[in-house]
Amino acid sequence: MDTSEEDERPAGDGDASTSQGGRGGAGNADDDEFDRMLGGGGEDHEDDEDSDSGIEDPTAALKHQVEREKRKRAHENSQANTRKGRKAVVGQQLPSQSGGLSRSIQNLIKFMMEMPASLSAYPAPPTKKEWDTWDNWTKNRYDKVTAHLKSFTEKNKEVAKPTLKKMYRNEMDRIRKHLTPPSFKPSGDVLNSAINIPIHVKKSCEQEIQLAGFGRLTFEWTARSFTASPWNGTLGTILIKHYYQT
Repeated sequence: MDTSEEDERPAGDGDASTSQGGRGGAGNADDDEFDRMLGGGGEDHEDDEDSDSGIEDPTAALKHQVEREKRKRAHENSQANTRKGRKAVVGQQLPSQSGGLSRSIQNLIKFMMEMPASLSAYPAPPTKKEWDTWDNWTKNRYDKVTAHLKSFTEKNKEVAKPTLKKMYRNEMDRIRKHLTPPSFKPSGDVLNSAINIPIHVKKSCEQEIQLAGFGRLTFEWTARSFTASPWNGTLGTILIKHYYQT
């Protein structure tokens, strides 16, 4: 992936993305798949049907309703940012590399990689071991969660459906917290940077990058486009989503 301003290239064609196949084809993934790739929970959205039927206290019911609507808004905002990032990564009409938007995104990525705003050497591309670890992480995590929830559901099959739904969501949250992602090596913090991006933005972005299975923040620099590199496409989607949140 060349970030210089001399070699402006269009996004890759359909063959570039489909040749990768399977989970890696970021250009063909739907929103739920993107959510799953980035560590989200596309498979357990809130159900409206099990609302307040089991809550008799009006105050508690109102509190429950407010909290549920707050979670729904947060989820919708997250989905909107993901879609913005996806369009920026795999869209056919990319912004000019010399334009303000491209420079702004480049500055964020350089900040995340502890690079000065001026030209400097790029970090080494991912090794085969790093690539394989990332490539296997999502599938391994999905298989572990699926197997556990299948056993959990079978064990609690006599529980009433509304109660089981709540237990299921709680269990999903619990096992997500206890799944250990691959080790991650963050870049150093750039203090007093002219780029002026809050450190908490960097920490939040790094956390999501680790949850997606990446060992560090770098790119396959020789790939001709994001869609030609599943690594670059997935990592770029995370970074651009956080760019829209800054």
